[in-house]
Parts: sequence; C-alpha cells; structure tokens
Amino acid sequence: RSSMPLLKRLYSMLSGYFVFTIIAVVAAALTSSLDSFMIWSLKPIINHGLVKHNVNFINFLPYCALAAVCLRASMTFVSGYLSAYVSNHFVLDCRRALVKKYLYLPTSYFDQHNSSTMLSKILYNVGQVANVSSTVLVGFARDGFYVAGCLVVMFVINWRASLCFVVVVPLIVLVF
Repeated sequence: RSSMPLLKRLYSMLSGYFVFTIIAVVAAALTSSLDSFMIWSLKPIINHGLVKHNVNFINFLPYCALAAVCLRASMTFVSGYLSAYVSNHFVLDCRRALVKKYLYLPTSYFDQHNSSTMLSKILYNVGQVANVSSTVLVGFARDGFYVAGCLVVMFVINWRASLCFVVVVPLIVLVF
C-alpha cells in the first residue's frame, strides 16, 4: 500500500506550522554554515595570527570568536525551540483529532477493541509521527548543509585534493 496519501495528509496537518518549520530549517542551515565557516577560518587564523604575528588581527580575533559562538548558540536555540514547538503542537492537534474521532465512534467499536490499544494510539503513536514530522526534517537540513558547507570549504582550499577525495572514497567503499 502506498504511503503517499498518508504523507500528504500529515503535511496538510503541518501546513499551519509551515512558517515555523521554515525558520527552524533556515536556523539549522545557518548553524551548519557557521560551522563550515569556522573550519575555513582556521587558515587565516594560522596564517595571520601564528605565522605573521599580526597584532591587530590577534586582538580582533576574540571578538570574532565570541560573535561566532553567540550567533551559533542563538541559531541552535532557535532551531531546536521551533522544532520542538512544531512537534509538540502537531502532537496536540493529532491527539485532538483522534479523540474527536473516538467521540463519534459507535459503542460496538469500544466493545471490539482493547482500551490500552486505543490509549497507545493517542499517546505513543502520535508522538512517533510528530518526531518524524519536524525533528527529522530539521536534522536532515542541518546535516545536509553541514556536509555541503564542508565540501565547499574543501574545494575552496584545495580543489585537486578534494576532487581526488570525492572520487577515491566512494571507490574504496565499493571495493571494501
């Protein structure tokens, strides 16, 4: 049986939280981009701070590091908070819809089904669906942007070595 109708139904229920989800994904992308930028910034830190002993650069560096850490922390908070907000409100909406459906079921349904099964659907199953709906999406975006950012940094620093790495590693994985 196809899961497409179920996914369409889930995402139609999430449509009320679309803006919050997009903001959470953008915040996760900014967090990942900042992580990649911090990796890239090691080269200027080593060159100007340790090799050339540029005093102005060394004095300015703690402010940049503090700004980067504060920005990363705030974006991580926004991403996590909005992801949890969407997930919890989605759970609430699903539970309300399920209880509303239970209210209009015939008595024979309650005679045929165990009350623990019905409670499990309200409490556990809905929570699992909510976890998939928002947390996985934000995590996928964060990790995807991190990998893309690291690949960009690799190609900017040394495109030949990066190209060799991108070609050789899949071959090694296929052989072993």
